[in-house]
Parts: sequence; structure tokens; C-alpha cells
Amino acid sequence: MDRAVAEEAELKLVVLALGPIHLVQAKPIAEQIEALTLTVYPTLLAPPIEADALLFVRDPKAREIPPKPGEDTQQYLQRLCGGPLTADCKRVVPSCKARWSPRSRSKKVPSARATRSGTA
Repeated sequence: MDRAVAEEAELKLVVLALGPIHLVQAKPIAEQIEALTLTVYPTLLAPPIEADALLFVRDPKAREIPPKPGEDTQQYLQRLCGGPLTADCKRVVPSCKARWSPRSRSKKVPSARATRSGTA
């Protein structure tokens, strides 16, 4: 696919993600995470759709972003922070680390990164 098609496909995915995000934005964070983690987050956390290139090397961690069959929200978020988003999860501001338990950190970091991807 060429660059224009890739950019349009990426834009459409982000626009499609906005609907579910707006539906749950007034709900508590725990409900937002439960509603968006296995559906919207994988789309927003995946590398952007890009034009094909013969010598282009794709991100090897991109295959680890989609939820695995039978994986619940907690398992998915813990796997992300232990795998493809390890660097993001480790870069949490130290003052936040003190307030967040490892379990809550594995929920908040992917949530923040997905939000940033959807609004950038």
C-alpha cells in the first residue's frame, strides 16, 4: 500500500476508536479500562499503519499487542507491561510509582499510552 492509503487507514482506525472512548469517558477509570482494554487499546497501542517498503523492518513487538484468546483484562495489561510496553511501564514518573502498586501501574500506563496515541 502506498503512503496515502496507509495514512487514511491509520486515521480511520483512530476515528473509529473515538466512539467507544467518548461513551465511557464519564465513567470511573476502572470501568473505562474494563470497557476499552481488549478492544480499543490494541488498536491505539499498535505501531501506526505505514506504507509498504521492500526493505522496511517492522517492529517485532507489534505482534504481541493484540489480546491473546481467552486473556482477560488484567492478564492482557500485565502481559503488555511485561512485554511490548516494558520501557513505557518502567518510565513512569517516580512519584507515581510510589502511589501505584505494580498491578495498578500495569493498568494505567497502557491506558495513558493508548490515550496519547489516539489523541496525538
